Amino acid sequence: MFIEHDIAQRYWRAAAEEQLERQYRQLGYDVERETKLGDFKADFIARRGKEIVVVEVKTEGQGYQKEKL
Repeated sequence: MFIEHDIAQRYWRAAAEEQLERQYRQLGYDVERETKLGDFKADFIARRGKEIVVVEVKTEGQGYQKEKL
């Protein structure tokens, strides 16, 4: 069976978002998903004390460029 690229890409993105969210939570951050910042919508925002981290996961075809080795 061949899994089509667009389907695999969608699940890889979700997995990356979930893993990053888990890592930030383990580091003691409060995480808020799909947060709107003006006209921009972040995948999630992680907050710990006065520190705020805005995370936007990019995949191929969404502003991501493969690095040529």
